[in-house]
Amino acid sequence: MAVAAPLAFDRPSVVVPMYYLGDATGIIIDDKDYVLVSQDVKKTVLRDRNGFDEDFSHEQIYALHCENRFRIERGSSELALGLPNLTDVAPHKLERAFFYADALDEFVKIQAVGPDYPGLREAGFRRKKVTLGAACLEDLIPIIEKIVNEQSMRGTTRGGTVWKWRKLVCPRHFYRLFNVYAENGFRVESLVSGHNGPGVIPSRHHPDDLLVWLDHAKLYATKKRPKVKAAFQMLQAKVFELNAERELRGQRLHQMPSAELFAKMVKSLGKYYIVAGRLGEDIANASFASVRNGLQIRRPGQRIEMDEWKIDLVTLLTFSGLTRKMTDEELDLIKSARIWITTVIDVATRAILAMRFSARGPSKDSSLAALEMAVSNKTLISSVIGAGSPWLYNVLFSTLVTDWGPAYRAVELRASVAQLRGEHQFTAAGWAAGRGHIESLFKTQSLRFLHWFEGRTFANVVERGPNGAVAKLNIDELNRFLVRAIVDIYHHTPHEGLGGETPHNAWLRLTAKHGILPPLHPDQRRHVFGTKMRRSISDKGVRFLGIHYNHPKLQQMRRDQAALPGSKAPSTDIRIDRFSLRKISFFDGSEWVTAEASMGLPADVSVWEWVGAAKEHAAIHRANAKMKLSVLLVAVNDLRRAGHAATARAELGTDVPSAKQYAVAEKNYFDREIDDDFDGPAPDLAELQIPHDPLETGIDAFRHLGTSRAAVEAQAEAEKVVRPDPSGFMNPADPSSDDDGIDFEY
Repeated sequence: MAVAAPLAFDRPSVVVPMYYLGDATGIIIDDKDYVLVSQDVKKTVLRDRNGFDEDFSHEQIYALHCENRFRIERGSSELALGLPNLTDVAPHKLERAFFYADALDEFVKIQAVGPDYPGLREAGFRRKKVTLGAACLEDLIPIIEKIVNEQSMRGTTRGGTVWKWRKLVCPRHFYRLFNVYAENGFRVESLVSGHNGPGVIPSRHHPDDLLVWLDHAKLYATKKRPKVKAAFQMLQAKVFELNAERELRGQRLHQMPSAELFAKMVKSLGKYYIVAGRLGEDIANASFASVRNGLQIRRPGQRIEMDEWKIDLVTLLTFSGLTRKMTDEELDLIKSARIWITTVIDVATRAILAMRFSARGPSKDSSLAALEMAVSNKTLISSVIGAGSPWLYNVLFSTLVTDWGPAYRAVELRASVAQLRGEHQFTAAGWAAGRGHIESLFKTQSLRFLHWFEGRTFANVVERGPNGAVAKLNIDELNRFLVRAIVDIYHHTPHEGLGGETPHNAWLRLTAKHGILPPLHPDQRRHVFGTKMRRSISDKGVRFLGIHYNHPKLQQMRRDQAALPGSKAPSTDIRIDRFSLRKISFFDGSEWVTAEASMGLPADVSVWEWVGAAKEHAAIHRANAKMKLSVLLVAVNDLRRAGHAATARAELGTDVPSAKQYAVAEKNYFDREIDDDFDGPAPDLAELQIPHDPLETGIDAFRHLGTSRAAVEAQAEAEKVVRPDPSGFMNPADPSSDDDGIDFEY
């Protein structure tokens, strides 16, 4: 069927964003390290390890990013492979750490306002000043504990989750936690199991010596404000005095630390402790305050907001005029359907960064998928739906704002936000204003793109089974319909919050004027959002979907674990990227390491293409036929040329596959080894083709739109894999071999 041409908009020439590199701790281009020399609106100057400066235009850096040759690392540790990594902390430890963080953040808010903080007087607080003193904290901690627990309980209204009331610590411990939290830049990692705490001294020194050294290190953080050298000289005098007495008693003499070690001890006290001791708590609180005054949002990604709501399908489709094409049965179906949408918006430009649909209620899965979508490239999605303009808005953010819903308080989401070095703020109310803009868009302007659906009977939105008797809602179709409205209409419509400017033009203008944080490199994206699972280590490395990944560290781990008496089979945690199977990450006990596929697998094979090719192989070839890499890649290329691969990659209306669903796919389709029959590297893959009909359904692997993830996984596990009967010429003495001179591949 012929379809109308994509919508066209008058827009200026393409303007590439300017990536801000001022806070980068590492800049890597083609595996070469650089440091930032200078940056302005015209160019970026980088210096390599040999000391040579090189100029890069913003267009060059953008092109390098698009080719996955450009990566930056931010924060005190690498985003991709560094520590700490909250996504690998046990859930119960994460819950406790975020509870402490919420309590400490609440204290900062109370301290910034003082005793007039709303509800403080009503709760019985009678002091004139809010401080970290023991007496004040004794009165304040029960109030903070009640506030934080009630906020958490308010976020568990869906799903029947039972919230367990958590107790806060004593004043002394609260004071210590606040110092740790403040000196580490209010990062929640510092509250996990005592990591990043102050005063960590090498244990090889005698405890008696450490006590004396630490007492004099603390002299630096006093009102007299001595220099480190002066505090060190005072320590020398004290050690000389103490040793004179100990020598007379025949006791062990105190040792002196080196000047470098003493300086490290002073630094280990923490910035907050030092500033508070030398300049006072008021100045320290002002220096480390995490509460900003008002919203001064100028830069894309400076503040993004996420919200969720249930779509009123009847009203929406009535305004769109599509209900006139529907039968009474189909109308009854959409009346009972529950369709949830999770949206992320950039406050500075009002651009929509993410839009995820689900037939199930909001959960950590939907919020994590929306967060990943917000920081990822979405131009493929706009191509698949046939949009007239690219969905080019993605950015690493500084602050994420959500309400107290359970999908946002999930420790998995909060850990990912922290791992991206972003701040997560909670608000008491939902994002009603943004929701109103989008809902009014669907109701009043949908006629501008309804010609795309002309001539259809709505059978693509309401699907029927093979017998024609059972009808169900097609989320893919609805998702395409609404995303098309966002990409082609909303982003190109004047926005009152932008003074009449369109979100698209605001994005182009502000990304060229203000540097934005560079997007994630694929390795970083896999590290933060990759599906985590446990795998055994063999002499071939680890195996996933029939592919072996090997690395020298994997073999060292196998030898070390196997050498322990009574140890279990060697294993490790891995993370996989559903968009590219060429690489995985594995945890070696201290950091995440990248391992590549042992076979000559191209760099851009997705899990949908790979499983779809294996499923086709199982349906066509005899049961004992070898799985050859060349045959699987032919099937992958067929899926790409037909447009099915691009549709599947767009993930419209589908959730991210879980570890259990991957396990089911492995059991059904990868029960045999894959023969790498290429002599040398595998040939390049075919280009992704966009389907002529954007409403065409893609690969059906991992399709799991159901009432619950558990029900869908059970349905996937019960799937019957259809394979032809084994060949009668199979060698009965060696059922694993098909080298009998007869090949029935058809």
